[in-house]
Amino acid sequence: MKYFRAILILNSIFIFVNCGQIWKTYTADSEKILFNLEQFNNEGLLGTSHLELRSMDYEFCIPDLPECRDEVKQIDTTLQFFTDSPGRSGCGKGTILCIGNTHRPDFRESLLALAALPYITEIKEVFYE
Repeated sequence: MKYFRAILILNSIFIFVNCGQIWKTYTADSEKILFNLEQFNNEGLLGTSHLELRSMDYEFCIPDLPECRDEVKQIDTTLQFFTDSPGRSGCGKGTILCIGNTHRPDFRESLLALAALPYITEIKEVFYE
């Protein structure tokens, strides 16, 4: 029983440190975002003319924990999770690939909030091949 409590306490600390953002005020860590946010219009679209406008998908890795999935999904409702692909981000063991999309008015705020999370190291454009 003593060991069970110790494991439970350590697990709780790990989850709080890695995912707990309850009291955090997001501060922009835009260096983690590896593309230029200024190239998008207010609807999250790229391009110079109406005929060329397109949205962009982006990706990043997070710890493969339900708490982390819930936290990033609250920030960005467009996110999809992929357990079978490391993506270009190279998600390794114990992590999961997340892919989101810019086509929404609040994409900048979402990306900056995601970049402020300590367990997200970089957010990059998806290049489908």
